[in-house]
Amino acid sequence: MGPDAFRQNSSGGGGFEGFSEAGFDFSSIFEDFFSNFGSSGQQSAVSKGRDVLIKISVTLEEAFKGINKTVEFSTIVRCDSCSGTGGEKGAKVTQCTACNGRGEVGISQGFFMVRQTCKRCQGTGTYIAALCKKCRGSGCMRDRRALEFHVPAGIEHENQIRLPGEGEVGERGGPCGDAIIQVNIQSHSLFRRKGANLFMNYPLSISQAALGCTVQIPTIEGERISVTFKEGTQFKEKTVVHNKGMAYPSGRGDLVIEADVYVPLKLTQKQRELLQSFSEEEENKPPETTGFFAKLKNFFKTL
Repeated sequence: MGPDAFRQNSSGGGGFEGFSEAGFDFSSIFEDFFSNFGSSGQQSAVSKGRDVLIKISVTLEEAFKGINKTVEFSTIVRCDSCSGTGGEKGAKVTQCTACNGRGEVGISQGFFMVRQTCKRCQGTGTYIAALCKKCRGSGCMRDRRALEFHVPAGIEHENQIRLPGEGEVGERGGPCGDAIIQVNIQSHSLFRRKGANLFMNYPLSISQAALGCTVQIPTIEGERISVTFKEGTQFKEKTVVHNKGMAYPSGRGDLVIEADVYVPLKLTQKQRELLQSFSEEEENKPPETTGFFAKLKNFFKTL
């Protein structure tokens, strides 16, 4: 009986009059419920195409400068034979007689009326006399296409670029999805990246670390700059060069240089004599100024 079953009858003995008196209007609720099932609006069969994920790889230098890229990939494109209409050229398009152009049909299932997509027109509300032979009426097909886009300067590893409308096309002329470009940055032989900063290790000999030195350091731009290590530079001690890191919207990061002090594997006779003299000089220093290794040596002497 639909919503009438919940209305009070003329004799006052039927329906849910008690709930109405208490402030609950079941009549209006069920009228809204049944009106949704009985709506005659056309259900659109065209659907938005799916998004596509494309992974690319760039060098750290390309990520620093930004670069224009072109990728070729397989995707769903609009049928070039029917231009996405789904019908042969000149095919007559008429209103579907099964659903009267609504794109859906009502099916009675006991107490309820259920609406389903019209099988004859697939929900379009129209009927094509001759379907496109190339796409079989879908209006789309799989093919390869090329896509051009720009990778902005300073982009980070696995950042994504969304290109609206560059994904798969929808069926029967539906809108296109988006293309999502995931940018992977290759590891670099010299630099390590942490956010906007770049890190590198620079090898120093014992004499360079002890006496201090000025060296030429390469940068991500490809130029060389002079960097001075102070006298007595320690292993892994950091020297910061400002504004020589990665680019980001409000400026540049820093270049952080870590000193790698190395010990030579082979010594010439002259080097050996000089280091022996240096070692003897260390022995003559007072214990409080000789450092950890000299204190350790003195400790073993007392055993």
